[in-house]
Amino acid sequence: RAPRQISIALTNRCDLACAHCYAPKSRDELRFDTVTRWLAEFDVAGTLGVGFGGGEPTLHPEFVKLCQYAAHQTRLSVSFTTHGHRVDAEMADHLRGSIHFIRVSMDGVGATYESIRRRSFAELLVRLKDVRSISRFGVNVVVNEHTLPELDEVARVSADAGACELLLLPQIPVRS
Repeated sequence: RAPRQISIALTNRCDLACAHCYAPKSRDELRFDTVTRWLAEFDVAGTLGVGFGGGEPTLHPEFVKLCQYAAHQTRLSVSFTTHGHRVDAEMADHLRGSIHFIRVSMDGVGATYESIRRRSFAELLVRLKDVRSISRFGVNVVVNEHTLPELDEVARVSADAGACELLLLPQIPVRS
């Protein structure tokens, strides 16, 4: 008996500082050998897939290597959730053939996205082309008073970029 899907936060690090984020920020990260041991155990037990997250999983120093291990040394389906800004053509080349699905967090469009994520929305759209070259992908949106009025536009932009899924997440209040 095993869980069908497991989620592993590879690191608590993130290079963004979104106001609504509830994830703890620290430099903590899991060791490669620990994660690969878990993956092997879950695979033998019958788990079907692993989703890597964080923090920002692409900040883990051995992120690509972990994805490749999971995809080629186990029978697990591999997915990850990312803000997308670190996925470039080089990373895409290394991940292609190892990833089954990617979730990209995109809260709003244009100025709304930039005010929340403090990153360029135009740059995210460029990165989505690299994401799309790796595997099928979906877009996650935290729904709040800023993003709610833009959900139709988020859906349009996501579809135009090639997303096959739109996941709406309620904002979880952060304690001060």
